[in-house]
Amino acid sequence: MYSSDPIGGFLALELHEGDFPHSSGALLNSGRSCFEYILSTHDVGHVFLPAYTCEAMLEPLKKLGIPYSTYTVTPQLEMVTDFEIGTRDFLVYTNYFGIQDAYCNELSAKYGNNLILDCSQALYYPPSANSHTFYSPRKFFGLADGGIVYTDDSSVDWLPRDASFERMSHLLKRIDLGPEAAYSEFVANELALSGAPMSRMSLLTERILRNADFEKGKLRRVANLTRLHECLGESNLLAVYPETFECALYYPYRTKDASLRHRLIDSRVYVPLLWQNVLETTTADSVEHGLALDIVPIPIDHRYTDKDMDFILEIVKQGLNTTAG
Repeated sequence: MYSSDPIGGFLALELHEGDFPHSSGALLNSGRSCFEYILSTHDVGHVFLPAYTCEAMLEPLKKLGIPYSTYTVTPQLEMVTDFEIGTRDFLVYTNYFGIQDAYCNELSAKYGNNLILDCSQALYYPPSANSHTFYSPRKFFGLADGGIVYTDDSSVDWLPRDASFERMSHLLKRIDLGPEAAYSEFVANELALSGAPMSRMSLLTERILRNADFEKGKLRRVANLTRLHECLGESNLLAVYPETFECALYYPYRTKDASLRHRLIDSRVYVPLLWQNVLETTTADSVEHGLALDIVPIPIDHRYTDKDMDFILEIVKQGLNTTAG
């Protein structure tokens, strides 16, 4: 006779068992696994996806041998042309930066079950009742991995359970030593996820996710985006309409100030390039190349206050003052 759960011994991290938005979705180990799950549980003829997207989206397609083609988006991140979708075809659209909620709703109403919404950058967008939707919560909170998917068949118990304790070093090291010291481990974790097989979310990642304050995170992001947009909206070459979306991942600031990205990074404001593969696979005169090069995704997450946003604004305004002069 023995207890099914161990009693006594050393203590683990104190992580509570709270609920969280999207807990009703299928919890997998990454966003790309969510995409693979949708594809592998349907009879897919052809997939149309944007040329302006992360190269990780191609991995499941190549793995499953599914034919695909890419389409162009407009400078305002909408599809250039409408598609005639066959019954076995799927259209993929990215909710870019989390600011395309209204457009996602339009597409969902039009394409229904033949639409896959990549909401990796839109954690607060409600899952579509008509279309397949997946999320990548590690882009919003301190997680090493994890993905959430809503689709026809969300029974994933047959999949093996992931274990992520060995992928947590960059999260812990950043707390003690800062982001620069932990960056190499972060890169190593990204590479490890690239080759990871589709599996259920690890218990550790799920427990950490259940500790995240989603409401506080949303309120802070909205406040930070509002502050930036009030000051930069007129100079932003990308139209942003805060009243049309729930909560953004970044404030996407499109500018011809070629030195802004470097000035921010030199000031320890780490802004990503989304995406390097787009610059490598598109021509310099393409819309996608321009979007990847010109959009500076400014951090607005729950770690930052009005003071941080004002610091960022001072750096941005250096370029605006130079242009004006």
